Amino acid sequence: MRLVALVAAAGLFGSTPVFAVLDSGKSLWDSCNDPNDTSKQSYCLGYVAGVSDVLAGMHIICIGQHVSVRQIADVVVQYLRQHPGRRDMDADDLTATALALAFPCK
Repeated sequence: MRLVALVAAAGLFGSTPVFAVLDSGKSLWDSCNDPNDTSKQSYCLGYVAGVSDVLAGMHIICIGQHVSVRQIADVVVQYLRQHPGRRDMDADDLTATALALAFPCK
């Protein structure tokens, strides 16, 4: 059931223009891993926060109250680090997958 919800959410993201700015995991990876560009870091955090808010609102993920946006972004970066071959996929799909694996609703 969760997999169906995750796939449905990914379909919603793919058709939403707000998420179209970052079209690939590579773009997200680059934004999240540029320590010299605070605007890219801010964009990374905002992007991940936005996706996580949508997924939490749909009850696809359940993030605890004391988890920071930085920690949530770290989960996504770790997923991208562990799966470099998937970085050509849509950033929203990769973010949703990373968060669903890390913060499942019980």
